Amino acid sequence: MIDRLDAAGCVRRRPDPDDRRKVLIEPTPEGLKRVADYYAGLTDRTHDVLATFDEDRLRSLPTFVEAARDDAVAEVGRVRSDVRPRRDAGRPSHPGSGE
Repeated sequence: MIDRLDAAGCVRRRPDPDDRRKVLIEPTPEGLKRVADYYAGLTDRTHDVLATFDEDRLRSLPTFVEAARDDAVAEVGRVRSDVRPRRDAGRPSHPGSGE
């Protein structure tokens, strides 16, 4: 995926100044413009909705966003903890054993 974004001029690779084993990926001006263009309709609608909010409603938004973020992080942790290897993972299958 990074190769395609790089080839399309949306990102560029640069060496990590702190670790020469790493390569950092950063957006290009063209990549940022393409993202902005892609989401322009959504951005306009969001601005229109927010323009109707009074000060109290606007002040409550950060609390909602933080709570939603915390819930999303907790859910990712729950999902990851539910992922268990299959019972037979790592065991060779034996002919005639019913597996």
